[in-house]
Amino acid sequence: MERWNAGLVRRTGEIAPEELMADADATRAKTLEVLESLDRREWELTGRHPSRGEITVDQYYETIHAHEVGHLGDIRAALSA
Repeated sequence: MERWNAGLVRRTGEIAPEELMADADATRAKTLEVLESLDRREWELTGRHPSRGEITVDQYYETIHAHEVGHLGDIRAALSA
């Protein structure tokens, strides 16, 4: 995680927490927009995830959810430090 964060700072520079949260909110809104646009058949389509291999769209969004929950834990820990 430290390595990822260091690389992100090199690529983007210092970003204010408010800007990070705004970016996260915009990304989440776009994700929800796509989710709401899918029909039942599309949830079962498959694709290749870099670490999980072949997964369905449903499994992909489960992965995104778990990823976001992890980041929320990171944010809570940073705010309480």
